[in-house]
Amino acid sequence: MLSLGAAAGAVLAWYARQEFLAGRSGVPSHWAQTVQEIEQLQNLELHREARAEMIQACRRLQRCREKVVAFAQARFASLLLQDPIYPMVLQEIRAACVADRAVSELALCLRLRDYALEDIRQCMDLAEAFGQIYRQKAMGCEPMVMASYHATA
Repeated sequence: MLSLGAAAGAVLAWYARQEFLAGRSGVPSHWAQTVQEIEQLQNLELHREARAEMIQACRRLQRCREKVVAFAQARFASLLLQDPIYPMVLQEIRAACVADRAVSELALCLRLRDYALEDIRQCMDLAEAFGQIYRQKAMGCEPMVMASYHATA
């Protein structure tokens, strides 16, 4: 009977330690699950769906604590490096902004004509969420994209 009580105590202690470690990280389990689901989409090479989920998650991140934001952005950045389109779009924006301060979205889409418009827009949305680009929308003019060269996620 004593050994059964000791075993139950050990199991409870292990569960308590796991809960303590999870709480200490400061990242809610639903965010870890969201990132894991996006990773699974990326591993299945469903890049468009993974980017769409990241965009939705980035919108939800605006209401979260700083620690959660840092966790999610770091994980998303590592996933975007594996994306076949995102690095190319970001590179093209930066290359275009070397010659001019800003490039129009239309000109950018024409330069990247090998990719679907939806993919390019998703990549621009994510880059804007990470602070890697800025969009400027003047009334009556086409939207302009400007690169940001400061350190980002």
